[in-house]
Amino acid sequence: MSIHHRNIVARDNHPEITGVMQAASHEKSPLVHDDESEGMGELVDYEEALELHRVGKVQWITVLVCGMGNAIDAVEVLSVSFILPVLSNEVPSEHLGYLGAAVFVGMLVGAIVAGFCADKFGRKPVLVMAMFFNFLFMMGFSVSRGLWIMIAFRFMTGCGIGGAVPVVFTLASEVMPRSMRGTAISIVASFFMVGSIAVALLAWLTIPHGSWRLFVRVCSLPAACVSFLAFFVLKESPRFLLARGRVSE
Repeated sequence: MSIHHRNIVARDNHPEITGVMQAASHEKSPLVHDDESEGMGELVDYEEALELHRVGKVQWITVLVCGMGNAIDAVEVLSVSFILPVLSNEVPSEHLGYLGAAVFVGMLVGAIVAGFCADKFGRKPVLVMAMFFNFLFMMGFSVSRGLWIMIAFRFMTGCGIGGAVPVVFTLASEVMPRSMRGTAISIVASFFMVGSIAVALLAWLTIPHGSWRLFVRVCSLPAACVSFLAFFVLKESPRFLLARGRVSE
C-alpha cells in the first residue's frame, strides 16, 4: 500500500482509538484509494480522526498526569534553592553554585537522551523512568556526603528532570486534537507553578523543624507517586504506535 507523508489510522485494527475511528466511520480518506484500502477497514487521517472524536476521559487523564510530572520537575529544580543557606554549614559557600548549575547541565543531557529514547521506545516508558530517576537520585542526594558526591546526584537528578520535560508536553499534545492542543499544553505548563508553590510550602513545613535532608526526601516522594501512576494509568501515544508500525497495540 502506498501512503505518503501523513499518518493514516486503520479503524478496525487499532483498539486504543476505536472510539475516534467510529466517529469517522463514514469519512473516506482522500489519501487512500478503494483498491488500497480493501481488506483493511476504513482508513482516516490521524489528525482528522482526533478532530472528529470528542475529547474524553482518557485524554484529560493524560493531560493531568503530564501536568503532575511537570509539577514534579519544578519541585526538583527549585528545592536546592531552599537549602543553600543550610548547606553552607557543610559545603564551602564559594562552591554552592555548583549544586545549582549541576542540575541544569543534567537537564540538557537528559532532554537530548530522552528525545531519542521517546522516539525509539515510546513516550510512556521514558516518562515513567524519568520520574523514577528523579525519586532515586533525590533520595541519593539526601544521604550524600561531600561536595562532589552531592554534585553528582544533582546532575543525575537533572537528567531525570530533563528527560521528563519534553515528554510531558509531547504526550499531552499527541492525544489532543488541534483545536484543543493549545489548551492542553497551557494546562501542563501551569502545573510548573503548582510545583513551585508546593516546594515552597514543603520547605516552610520541614526545614525549620528538621534537617535539609528530610526536606529533600519529602520532595522526592511525589516523583515516585507520579512514576507509579504513569505506569498504571497512562496509555502510550497512538501517534507513536502508528509511527512505529505497532498498529495491533
